[in-house]
Amino acid sequence: MNLAVTGISYLSTGAVVVLLVLLALRYFVEPFRPDAAPVPFGRDPLKTRKKMPADLKRVLAWVFGLFFLSRAVIWLTGFFGYAAKGSLQEYLSDPLNPWLRWDANHYVGLARNWYVNEGDARLHIVFFPLYPLVVRALDPLTGMRTEWTCLVVSNACALAAGYVLYRMTEAEAGRTAARRAVRFLFFTPTSLFFSIPYSESLFLLLTLLSVWMARRRCFARAVLFGALAAGSRMLGLLTAIPVFYEGILDARERAGGDRGELLRVAGRRFGQSCVISAGFLAYLALNAQVTGSAFTFLRYQKEHWSQSFGSLFNTLRYTLVNAHSYGDAALQWGTWIPQAVSIVIVLVLLALTWRALSPGDGAYALVYLYIASAPTWLLSGTRYLGAMYALYPMLTLVTRRRAADRVLMGLSALLMVYITWHYAVTGTVL
Repeated sequence: MNLAVTGISYLSTGAVVVLLVLLALRYFVEPFRPDAAPVPFGRDPLKTRKKMPADLKRVLAWVFGLFFLSRAVIWLTGFFGYAAKGSLQEYLSDPLNPWLRWDANHYVGLARNWYVNEGDARLHIVFFPLYPLVVRALDPLTGMRTEWTCLVVSNACALAAGYVLYRMTEAEAGRTAARRAVRFLFFTPTSLFFSIPYSESLFLLLTLLSVWMARRRCFARAVLFGALAAGSRMLGLLTAIPVFYEGILDARERAGGDRGELLRVAGRRFGQSCVISAGFLAYLALNAQVTGSAFTFLRYQKEHWSQSFGSLFNTLRYTLVNAHSYGDAALQWGTWIPQAVSIVIVLVLLALTWRALSPGDGAYALVYLYIASAPTWLLSGTRYLGAMYALYPMLTLVTRRRAADRVLMGLSALLMVYITWHYAVTGTVL
């Protein structure tokens, strides 16, 4: 077993290194080649699209339909799960209870009470502020319990993310691919986290908006949304990767063969991309204001959650060992096995699609995978990877054949039921 785990860990790490080199070449070299391919269609500046799209109702009907169908599946999974364990009355008396676990309660507490520097609640400084801030701002307007306001925010962001993903994919690959992308989004295994008090749907929406605006050559808006993404999760900093790639393409378009102009525009776009870090800097300022140190969150993560930055090799090693044999069978099947499978699947998807995928998407996905999977005691890797926007273009690319689409879509929906069951019923998905 140890030999197999070591072999898989080394193989995966080696694959990451190879993909990093290949994607870096595509990212930095390909746009500057004399015979570089033209920029994909549909990337005209937003200001040229003054009218609402003619097919708006059709697209909204598709997005809403898929969203509500997937939410019905999630809700029914919780309903039948509680019925199966003889707790249906408990479920019906408080339908929110199964969905308020782990970090969800922390986000509700932050939205209600904000950050403090005493008691157990002081540890919640490790959670980024944008999601609880949005809920906190809307709470007085809704007139509902904070928990319900969280659900409103999460579901609204999920719906909006579905629409943006549709439009972005449609511009790159057409209507059929856009429909597949939205299907995979709403039926991804960790889809329930887009609808409960977690920051996943807000983070995904802001990331998609940032990339979409960059592809429309609206870089000021792209940077704004990227900075907001960095204020909702640390991984939002990585939005600068696809935004700067679009900046390189923009420089090539504007330069018209003038190398000096190309470098000037590319330098300007790089500077703009760096502004995305403002969201993270605001979070550091919050740490300093509440606790007296900008890096308190790092100390709390290490002391209370055994979290520090490690390596993909180490994470795969302990994840595979725990997936094979762990003292608690419920955690083995609900936490460790899904995490091992999700890391390997994303790596395989990257290996299969790196040539066809946009270099910006590919580079983002690879760095995201590594950083999201690197913590020294990762328990939520499956959830983190579900919020990676580049996952859905990759799935769209590998399902161009109808048979592959049906198989992967069916498998994704079954895994969504599986993850939902383990979160709502056994509480072993974090």
